Amino acid sequence: MNNDTDLQSGKELVDAADEARSKLLRTVERLDARGHAAIDIPKQVLAYLKSHKIGRVPLAVAGICVTALAAYEIVAQVRRRRRTRFDLMKDVWRHPDRRLRVDRPLGIEVARSVLVSVVASALAAPLRGWILERPVV
Repeated sequence: MNNDTDLQSGKELVDAADEARSKLLRTVERLDARGHAAIDIPKQVLAYLKSHKIGRVPLAVAGICVTALAAYEIVAQVRRRRRTRFDLMKDVWRHPDRRLRVDRPLGIEVARSVLVSVVASALAAPLRGWILERPVV
């Protein structure tokens, strides 16, 4: 009888060990699945979308809207540049001195003005004498 109880307790021990082993194996498999789920980004995004009741369609519509807005801004920017160029050319045609004038330092502007005045005076001196000598009719 001692043998039977030893066999029975041995079987119970083996069954308990098998049960503990299978329980440990299930725990390890669950932990492994959780680890993969933590690393799997698409799975996380889908879980987030499902948990917040956000479908894929609104997300896709939002992406399409952002893309369309970016394309519109690019086209509008080209139009704005073209319009600005035409406005600049129109202003240059109407007022060429305003748009094409180069801003120079004050010293150069003063020297240029003095030079123009001296040259104009030198050229006008002979004409002044001729005009004054002419009889008035």
